[in-house]
Amino acid sequence: MKISFQEFNSFFFKKNAKKNYLLFGNESILINKYKKYFKSIAINAGFTQHFSFDLITEDSIKNIILECKTLNLFNEKKLFIINYNDKKKHINIDNDLIKIIQTYTNILFLLIKDQRKSSYNDKLIQFFQKNNVLINCNIYKQDNISSFILFIANQKKLILDQKTLDLFKQYYENNIEDLYNTLEICTLLFPNKKVSYLKVKNTFKNSSFFMPFHWINAIFSQNVRKTIYILRVMQSNNIEILLLLRILQKHMLSIMKDVSFYKKFNNFIKKDFIKIFQQLIIIEKNIKTNDNKNTWITLERISLFLANIKIFKPGYA
Repeated sequence: MKISFQEFNSFFFKKNAKKNYLLFGNESILINKYKKYFKSIAINAGFTQHFSFDLITEDSIKNIILECKTLNLFNEKKLFIINYNDKKKHINIDNDLIKIIQTYTNILFLLIKDQRKSSYNDKLIQFFQKNNVLINCNIYKQDNISSFILFIANQKKLILDQKTLDLFKQYYENNIEDLYNTLEICTLLFPNKKVSYLKVKNTFKNSSFFMPFHWINAIFSQNVRKTIYILRVMQSNNIEILLLLRILQKHMLSIMKDVSFYKKFNNFIKKDFIKIFQQLIIIEKNIKTNDNKNTWITLERISLFLANIKIFKPGYA
């Protein structure tokens, strides 16, 4: 059975809880989004035990088989997430995966093939299309881009008119991730959820290529020079500093909620991290009362501190 990314939410687990799923396509942001979504719903459906595997070589399959045999002794519902890097064709791996899925029916499998081109003649894809669920995360044509924009906007309860939709398509430039991040920014720009064409246009126009998420990515990739450069460019282009503050607050809050990651901080960093978060709230209050003195300098200092925390992995944001 084949479905598109637009059908995923309404379809997922409604009548197909016993089926396995294959996410494949050319857009990693969609794949990662639905991987996370799949995992959360599977846990709510009783699959409380979950295991992840990176399937790179034929030897990797042995680890999966071993885990299947071990876990098959117990009756708990289990979820296996398998990341399949198939830049080279591995016919044996495809056959082994199909055999595993057919044998261990008490395990729910989510297979992920993040690839630029997927042939429907691929044996594994044919197997999922016929016996399980195949989710296409490809976006090639302009019509698909429109569908993607409207799909994400609908998820975020954003209201777009045709003119604004066309504007997003114009600035798309084959980068779905940037497009997704821009729609995310719109949730902060427009609390009433009605997206203003003129405001979006001015944001694009004044960004000089850089958008707030470029700054966030630079911070959490420890690229200090790029972080400060982007921030100064946005300052010179009069990007709303309130928007930057809210975006940074949101990312810092998500880090603090990520218990497994946050506990890696030492006590000094945790204390400073909380102080910075509180400082951002104070700065936001000051801006609202027209007390903007040294705001950009303070934000630059905060950016420098965060960009120098070595515990962050590149691309954490």
